[in-house]
Amino acid sequence: MITRGYRAYVQVYDESIYVDTFSGEGFDKVVAKIDPLICKFASSTYIANSSFEDVKNELVILVLEGIRVFEPYRNVKLSTFIQTHL
Repeated sequence: MITRGYRAYVQVYDESIYVDTFSGEGFDKVVAKIDPLICKFASSTYIANSSFEDVKNELVILVLEGIRVFEPYRNVKLSTFIQTHL
């Protein structure tokens, strides 16, 4: 099994955040920084029998998965990658 991951500073909007996908370091900072985007998507997304918080939590899981598959060497901001893949 090949382990993919990275340790790098990633650009989230105007801020550079250190992310280590092996330990999970920085994930909370990325989620906090893009929380307004997550809330925007959550408020405009309807899933039957789900509350706003349920939808928001599902989106946070997608963001965390997106952080793991992001490739920082491609010269794209993490925030742009997340926006285009949500």
